[in-house]
Amino acid sequence: RASTQTSSQKSVTQESSSQRESSQTAPGGTTCRLCARRVSSALEEDEQERKHRYQSLVASYGEAKRERFLSELAQLEEDVHLARTHAREKLDRYALQHVDRYALQHAVDDRLAWERHSREERLSRAPEILVQLRSHTIWEQMSVKLCFTVQGFPTPVVQWYKDGSLVCQAGEPGKYRIESKYGVHTLEINRADFDDTATYSAVATNVHGQVSTNAAVVVRRFRGDEEPLHSVGLPIRVPLPSVIPHMHFDVRFLEKFGVTFRREGETLALKCTLVVTPDLKRVQPRAEWYRDDVLLKESKWIKMFFGDGQALLSFSHLNKDDEGLYTLRIVSRGGVSDHSAFLFVRGAQATDADPLVTGAPGAPMDLQCHDVNRDYVIVTWKPPNTTKESPVIGYFVDRCEVGTDSWVQCNDRPVKICKYPVTGLFEGRSYIFRVRAVNNAGISRPSRVSEAVAALDPLDLTPL
Repeated sequence: RASTQTSSQKSVTQESSSQRESSQTAPGGTTCRLCARRVSSALEEDEQERKHRYQSLVASYGEAKRERFLSELAQLEEDVHLARTHAREKLDRYALQHVDRYALQHAVDDRLAWERHSREERLSRAPEILVQLRSHTIWEQMSVKLCFTVQGFPTPVVQWYKDGSLVCQAGEPGKYRIESKYGVHTLEINRADFDDTATYSAVATNVHGQVSTNAAVVVRRFRGDEEPLHSVGLPIRVPLPSVIPHMHFDVRFLEKFGVTFRREGETLALKCTLVVTPDLKRVQPRAEWYRDDVLLKESKWIKMFFGDGQALLSFSHLNKDDEGLYTLRIVSRGGVSDHSAFLFVRGAQATDADPLVTGAPGAPMDLQCHDVNRDYVIVTWKPPNTTKESPVIGYFVDRCEVGTDSWVQCNDRPVKICKYPVTGLFEGRSYIFRVRAVNNAGISRPSRVSEAVAALDPLDLTPL
């Protein structure tokens, strides 16, 4: 069998060799070999080009992968750096808050102590009395308050003496009351009797020195309606009237008027009930009423009453002019007792007889007459106290002869300023005036009428 296979292989080899020899010796064999060689070279070039292109793609992919890896690595390093920075900041804050807190607080305390000591050294001064004690003359069973003001640094310590003996609050409970506030020191003697007549001294002391001030207190006895003696009083900050009771009254308010809200046209009474000690029939303190620190006087619209333990201020017809801060002051030579509260006056409600124009301004205020002459007068006023309505574009001035109800408009066109000369008056007649405000929505209600003025020549009023 093996010999058979060997002989077949030899026959195949001989046939292939004979075919090659026949092809080489055949005509045109040279041409076929050249074509084959060209085809193989083209195939080799294509193969080389494909290999080159593949290698380029592999290289570009590798470069892109490397760049992406480097970018991710750089981002990771940056994130690690930021995380490390935040962690370090947190640790630093924690260390400042917990580890070095006591050391830092100690350093701050030392700094503040040094600054305080330096400041105290610069401010250190001996006591200096700014307001001296004042002497008083009072009646029995009245209270009196001695006051003085002192400054110095360190803050002076104040002690009170009566005829050289130290005043002790605990020794006579309720008799004396000693207070100190903002450098003002007071000694109040309650329900004084004749034995309280003495010279009282106040001594202020600190490490840099000592000062003192003294004043006399005279306690008088009275019977019935005996006139009190003159006394030296404390300074009063408000203007005093021409006649002031020459003694000290102890005034205590029992009931006070509070913040009040009313409408125009309504009536109102502001009342305070009080106790005045001593209660003398022929000598009483003076009650004064103020609106925005301006002294009020009785008029057609305002009435005042003081007596029987009450002070009363009544309004017969409220107007926007009446709005303000009202103060009741009980004034005597010995001092002032006062109480204040605000009065708000809103616009009047609309009625059938006097309808309210929506958006119209409020009524003008504080109507005054000036430079009255035989045939003219100058009228002035203030703008309405309103903020929600549109701006006022002018005013109408009306006049009325006293004794009649006929109002005559004085100007045809609204005046833009709060002043108008009214002419055409008849000599010897009396007139009252009012003003109305105008805006784009309409005309306001009239202001409160003025006081009556007579059209006379000022020379005719000059006494001969």
